[in-house]
Parts: sequence; structure tokens; C-alpha cells
Amino acid sequence: MTTVESCNQKQQFEITFANFEEMKQYLSDDKNIKSQKIGLVFKSVDVDNFSLIQRFFQCHYTEITDFLYIHECSNTFTEKDCENIAEYLKKMNNLQSLQLFLRLNKINSGIVFISKILPCLQNLQKVSFRMQSNGIDNEGLKTISEGLSQLPNLQEIELMLLGNEITDIGSLRQLTNLKNMKKFHFQITKNNVTLEQIIEMVDYLQSCESLRYLTLDIQQLHFSSEESMKILMNKICDMAQLESLSLDLENSKISPELVEMFTQRISKMKKILKISLNFKNNQLRDIGCQNIKKMLLQMPQLTSLGLILDINQVTTIGIEDLIEGISALKYINQLYFSIMANHSDKINSIYSKILSNTQYLSQVQIHASGRFKQISEEFANYYKQIYVMLLQMSVFINNFNEYQIYNPCFIMQDLFYD
Repeated sequence: MTTVESCNQKQQFEITFANFEEMKQYLSDDKNIKSQKIGLVFKSVDVDNFSLIQRFFQCHYTEITDFLYIHECSNTFTEKDCENIAEYLKKMNNLQSLQLFLRLNKINSGIVFISKILPCLQNLQKVSFRMQSNGIDNEGLKTISEGLSQLPNLQEIELMLLGNEITDIGSLRQLTNLKNMKKFHFQITKNNVTLEQIIEMVDYLQSCESLRYLTLDIQQLHFSSEESMKILMNKICDMAQLESLSLDLENSKISPELVEMFTQRISKMKKILKISLNFKNNQLRDIGCQNIKKMLLQMPQLTSLGLILDINQVTTIGIEDLIEGISALKYINQLYFSIMANHSDKINSIYSKILSNTQYLSQVQIHASGRFKQISEEFANYYKQIYVMLLQMSVFINNFNEYQIYNPCFIMQDLFYD
């Protein structure tokens, strides 16, 4: 049996074979069902996964439009399981969205079975493979690329391949065949891939005229010189059609000079509405924050911003520059901001200036890591206002020694779990 968690009702209940039989009988009746969205999460090694799938779906494969399968962290999902699930997938002729989350299972060459049936799913528009630490090598990536390249209607691709055995990503060149691709999310951290290979991949992507959303998680890559990183940043900024850009460059030896060049270039990309930059554990210092402020002041069109700037030798001067830049974004509706801070008055200023100067905010996350002895009454009042004003908000403040008003995490819980 397996367990399903309901976040809205704070309940856990067990699904048995009998429950699946009831659902199967319901679907077998003439309900005129045109489509189904299916999500399966398996945590227990005692579950006969594929028996459950067979019992549930039986003759209803063609009605499934969205399929999510999660089997993570158990190290029990094998190559044989890949072959089994591939057999079920190739029957889902009307599938539009496929999400497989198999993190921390040594499937190795088993990915070949899934990749080979992809051309059977000609209606696919979205594919998400979260296969971190699966033992995937160059040949595995090649088969994935070959399969995806034969899906002409594909618009969104997410390949999260952290911690595998990949040394060559040249096979991704095949994705340039996808003329309708709008979103590409690629995570290759903790593989033996060089920055020069990423530069070559971006060259491929520049030929994808439909591409609007680009996310690259390339932290801690090997690169021969700062010049290589400069080339990469310039090539990314040459993609003038982008509306959303997310870069994870944590621990990548990013200097203030690189930040200055990058922010000057990116501020000229007038179609961009969403930016997320992870510069954690680099060398930005206050001058880097000043250049980010200049960038933000030249991009009033932004509706979503993410900045992760922890561990960059930033003082209160840099924080003040960031506050000025962020608070100038009048149309921002999503904000994620994380920085190491050691002065509670500056944290108060972040909330008061940013939140009072924007009228469209619906999602806010501000992570301010530091140690604070107290939270001001003004700070608490802002929380009360936001609690009423915003549709969704989560605010985290880490490493409290003491707090005198209340823990902001309680507000987050109230908003998400009422």
C-alpha cells in the first residue's frame, strides 16, 4: 500500500488495492471522460508500483493527458522498472505532459527504455526529467536528446541531471530541431562538464527562435579563465527574445568586474520580465550590489525578481543599494531575496521600503540570514499589513537568538495551511 498526503486537510490516508479497484470501476463506467491528470508518488519499497498502475489504468491510457511519476530517494527503482514504465507510457497516445522524478535511484542505462518510446508520444508539449544522481552517462544523455528531438510539438523541457556521470553535453545540439521550444531548464551541476561546453550549448540555443524562458543551473563548473565566463554571459545576453532568465552561478568565482559587465548587458534586454540570479558565495562585494542596483533601475518592466547574494562580503552599504534598486520596481509581483545581514534595522528597511513601494506583490520570500536580538514594532506592523494584503507570502528569518514579537513562520503556516 502507499500513502497520500493532503496538504489542504492536514491528513494522511492509505491507498490500498481495493481503492484502486474502486477507481478503476468508476473509470470503466460511461462517464464521458475526455482527459485525466495522473500523479503517483511511491515512498515504500513494499508497493507493487506497476501492478497498481495496471489495475488503475487498464483501458484508459488514451485518456491520460498529464502524467507525473515520483519515486525518489529509495534506491529501489531499477533498470527493469524503467523498462516497465516505458511500456505503459508508449500506450498514452494523447499525453501532453510527462514528469518523471527519479532522483537518487541508480537507473544507469535504464533511461534508454524511456528515451526510446518518446517518439511514440507525438502530442507531448512538456517534459520534465528530474534525474539527479541516477548514474546517467554521456550515452544516457544522448538517448534522451535523441528522443526529445523527435517531438515536434514540445514546448517545455526540464532536464535536472545534478550529480551524474556526464562529461559531454554535445548531444543536446539535437534539441535545435524543436522549433516550438519556449522553455528550457538545464541543471548540470556536479558533473564533469566544462564551461566551454556550456558556451557551445548556448550557441545551439541561440538558433531556437521560439525560446523565451531559459534556466541554467551551472554552479561550480570548471572554467579555464574569467574570460570564458565573460563569453558565456555575453552570449546569453545576445538572446534578445528572452522573457525570463534564471542563472545559478553559486560558487563560481564571479568578480565585481564580471557583474558590472553582465548587469550592463542584461539591462538592455527590454523583453525580459523575470530574472533570477544566484550569485551565492562569490566575490561581488558592495560594488557588485551597486551594479545590480543600476541594472534594476533600468529595468522597470520586471514583474519577477530573484536574488541570492549570500556570502559575498556585502556590508550595509551594499544592502542599501539593493533596497533602492528593488523598491524601484513598481510592477513586481514575485520577489525572492536572500542575503547575509547582521543589522536588524537594515532588515526592517528591506521590508518597509520594498513592500510599501509596490502594489502588485502576490508572492514574497525574503531570506535574511543573520542573528538578531529583537524585531521592531514597525517590523511587526508590516507583517500584519502583508498578512491581509497579499495572496501568498512566505517569509523566513533564520538563526534567531531571541524574538520578542512572533515568529514569521507562523504567518507562513497560516497562509498556506488554513
